[in-house]
Amino acid sequence: MQEYLIGSLVTISIVLISRLFLNKRVSRKIRVETRESQAIRFEMIKDSGIIYELLHPKIKTQATEHHEKNIVRIIFVESQAYWIRSNVFYTADVDEMGLVDFDSTRAVDTMTMSKVQLDKMSFIVEKLTEGR
Repeated sequence: MQEYLIGSLVTISIVLISRLFLNKRVSRKIRVETRESQAIRFEMIKDSGIIYELLHPKIKTQATEHHEKNIVRIIFVESQAYWIRSNVFYTADVDEMGLVDFDSTRAVDTMTMSKVQLDKMSFIVEKLTEGR
């Protein structure tokens, strides 16, 4: 009877010791949770929007034509803002905060400009009328 008791104790002790060693050997896995949010989904599909725009050109409707007719494009170069309205080329100063000072609005006089300034204004006009 003692033999069975000693055998059982040895078996239990071997099982307990082996569990201790196995638990130490097995590296604890770090659990990483992935959360879904609107921002993460947008980052995943943002490039497909460009592809969609290329494959599906904009439809000309009265609303889009009205919007394009009434929208004013503005280009900021150095500390000046430039735009075209009613076939007149305008410029205005830009303040430190990046806002257009509409009180300083004036028509651009191209007659008194040098060649370099005319080339600059030509480039600005091309960019403003691009796509129209």
